[in-house]
Amino acid sequence: MYLRGMTQVPNLLLDYYKELTMSEQELVAVFNILRYQQKGSESKSAAFSDYLMECLKLSRSDAQSLIFNMVSKGFVATDHADSGKVAPDSVSLLPLYEKLTHLFSRDLLSPEQKEVPDDKINQTAELVSAFERIFNKLSPFDYEKLRDWLNNDGWSPEIILEALRQASLQRKLNFAYIDRILLNWQMNQLDTLDKIKASEDAFQRRQVLRQQANQPAAQTNSKPSAASGTLKPSNKPVLIRPDSSKGGKKKRYDDIVE
Repeated sequence: MYLRGMTQVPNLLLDYYKELTMSEQELVAVFNILRYQQKGSESKSAAFSDYLMECLKLSRSDAQSLIFNMVSKGFVATDHADSGKVAPDSVSLLPLYEKLTHLFSRDLLSPEQKEVPDDKINQTAELVSAFERIFNKLSPFDYEKLRDWLNNDGWSPEIILEALRQASLQRKLNFAYIDRILLNWQMNQLDTLDKIKASEDAFQRRQVLRQQANQPAAQTNSKPSAASGTLKPSNKPVLIRPDSSKGGKKKRYDDIVE
């Protein structure tokens, strides 16, 4: 049974396919697209319609109708006017993934927030997509942490994205470090991007002043200039060695140290 391989199916698809008004036939069609994209197929079909005819045992007219419905509902997309004629591996499920991300992002919000306009949900969807792009794969714990930041801590998606950006700049891309950034902002009452930017600017100015204050005074050595006889600063270190003559006098050897 395992010789034919396995196909990975997104759990979000199983969670939301009914809410997307996806029929069981369309769901099985998506499964076969995933199978083709992940593992390839023994099918020799050169067209998407032929592939569905073979996999689902459909007539050509039923396959064409199924493809039309899936494209109309935004489950699949192609760059060809006739979606049925493209090769199966040219069919994109990106529109479906965007719909699933949108629904999942809506459910990340608290019940009171679910009635907000779509732009709020879209911002949350962009947040989830950004974390998925950066971390490649998120665990259930990671999704729950995003939910905590949004609902329990009350952070806006744009501020969480800013924390993600700063963690990336510090090359410390992990949820614990991002959480510390947000906690620091919370303790300092930095709840807007403008306040965060002003705090960062003030921190950079303090760093510059601290570096300037810690710089030791430049020690220079002066000696007569050959041209004018005036004193000329020298950057060469001074080496002092004890003189072997009687009296224990010391002599400078500043012109032998490069």
